Amino acid sequence: MDLDDTLLLGVTIAILCIGIVLVVLQSKILKLLSNGAKAKDEVKEVKPEVEVKPQHTLKAPVKTGLTKGEAKLLGIEDDEQVAVIMAAVSNAANIPLTQMKIKSIRKIEG
Repeated sequence: MDLDDTLLLGVTIAILCIGIVLVVLQSKILKLLSNGAKAKDEVKEVKPEVEVKPQHTLKAPVKTGLTKGEAKLLGIEDDEQVAVIMAAVSNAANIPLTQMKIKSIRKIEG
């Protein structure tokens, strides 16, 4: 065998090996694509394990103005003084005015 025959044999074997590799890779790729299509077709509806209960909607409290109710005012005639006292008590107690119930406010002489 001379050099030309050896080179021709080497090139032929290389082409044959590359062809085999391409056929194997192509079959693997086609198999993966067909399995992916089957998996998409076979998607089943999954029910949640935890029962979901509908939530109740919250309603805003019905009120007239900022505060509701009446307080006895003993010795105080000015409404502005009452508003300042209520705001100060609300701030000091860290309770919103809408949740406070003041029963009476009395002016202490002295």
